[in-house]
Amino acid sequence: MLKCPNCGLTAEITKDWACRWCDYPLISIFYALERTKREAKEAERTRKEAGKAEKRAEKEARNLAKEKVKREAEESRKARKEAERARKEAGKAKRAREEAERTEKEARKLAKEKAKRKVEEDRKTRKEVEKAEKEAGNLAKEKVKREAEESRKARKEAEKAEKEAGKLAKEKVKREAEESRKARKEAERAEKEAGKLAKEKVKREAEESRKARKEAERAEKEAGKLAKEKVKREAEESRKTRKEAERAEKEAGKLAKEKVKRKVEEDGKTGEEAETYEEEVKLVLPSLVSFERLKQFEKHIERDKNLKIVWTAGSENEGEIIAVLLQKPLNLIAILNEMPMVQEVYKKGETIVVMLKTPIGNSEDY
Repeated sequence: MLKCPNCGLTAEITKDWACRWCDYPLISIFYALERTKREAKEAERTRKEAGKAEKRAEKEARNLAKEKVKREAEESRKARKEAERARKEAGKAKRAREEAERTEKEARKLAKEKAKRKVEEDRKTRKEVEKAEKEAGNLAKEKVKREAEESRKARKEAEKAEKEAGKLAKEKVKREAEESRKARKEAERAEKEAGKLAKEKVKREAEESRKARKEAERAEKEAGKLAKEKVKREAEESRKTRKEAERAEKEAGKLAKEKVKRKVEEDGKTGEEAETYEEEVKLVLPSLVSFERLKQFEKHIERDKNLKIVWTAGSENEGEIIAVLLQKPLNLIAILNEMPMVQEVYKKGETIVVMLKTPIGNSEDY
């Protein structure tokens, strides 16, 4: 059997050469031959049956016409409904496309703004790092310069002390030499005056003078040695000071780098804590938690009306798992951080890891 090219149903020819289902015109040789053949048979049968068959045919024709009109009216009503529904669905699809395009534009705009803000923050962070390193370098240079100046002053004072010690030693030697010369004169005079006693006295005084010269030389040597030791000690202190300044400069640079690293980590953490969650979220407690501690933590969660525990489970690899249903979009990490028994909260993949504090006494808050 052939099918109607319009509605796809089995084609049945009506008297007006149309599909009996959709009234689509069906004009073809095959249908024309079929109809001619059928009409010839009907004419033959009509001629044989005469008036009775004609009345029955008219009655059936009227019934068929009524059914056809009724069926066509029903099909027309259904077609109008289908057309109306298709128009509404097309409108909904159009609105959905417009909403999707608007959402995509807003998402792209937000992504661009976020990237721009991130670049600006990185630039500010680099400037702060450079400023901190520069300040640390300036402080270290000033400290080294100040210590070098102090070392130079110390060397000058040591040289001055050494010169003064040498000068004093020379004056002492000169004075003792003068005294010795006077003593010799006295001895000569005494020798002339007193003879042997005078000679012995001169000899004794000469011996004392020799001892005095030796004492003066030893004093001069000790003064030079002390001055050299002082200069050496001050040079050693200056070297230690320079080493301490270099170590201070390294520590200042290290502290500046740690400060920048800590700032970057805090920014990352802040961005993570600002994320909102909705629907179902899994909380993982990786450390070994007792049954009482787990129940206390669940009580803290259930105190928030917007949080609802859906199910709990345990895993040897991950630890205790709690599935929480959010009634509306919330900053769940910030909420968990405010709980007194929570020590640390961070995001790991699609889950949130929660570290509990060590319990103190029997307090339920810990």
